Amino acid sequence: MIKKNMFRLMVALIATTLCFGFASCGSSDDDDEVTSPLVGTWENSANSYEKFIFSSNGSCTRQYVVPGTKGITDPVIDDEIPEQYYYGMYTVDGNNLTVTWTKQLIRRLVNGKLIEEPIEYSPARVESGSFTITGDNIVINLGDGSSFITWRGKKSK
Repeated sequence: MIKKNMFRLMVALIATTLCFGFASCGSSDDDDEVTSPLVGTWENSANSYEKFIFSSNGSCTRQYVVPGTKGITDPVIDDEIPEQYYYGMYTVDGNNLTVTWTKQLIRRLVNGKLIEEPIEYSPARVESGSFTITGDNIVINLGDGSSFITWRGKKSK
């Protein structure tokens, strides 16, 4: 009787161990990770205040942060903007790039006070194009159907 119970206990332990072993071989939580040479921070070649940041989770940021008091002149309002951020998600298919911008944040000084102006895009702004990476250099071509940019940069260290 003791041998039978011991045998059953051993079979149950082996079965439990095998179940845990198979469960740990399931799919990884990292399936949504973007594995592309695009991932990282890219600084504009012409000016150091503009950057593209592509994260491995598929999010991206395009930022303009101008040091000092002189900012980017906005032609629509003819005013200087010291900081401007665009936030969105991106997908890569080979060298094809699609960016879906969902929001923008503008930060400016007005009478010595920092004002933040968040803008939600509804619908989201979609830009598509391509990118080429050679060593630490990148060229991004993006457009939304009405405008198109060519952006050149270097990978930040």
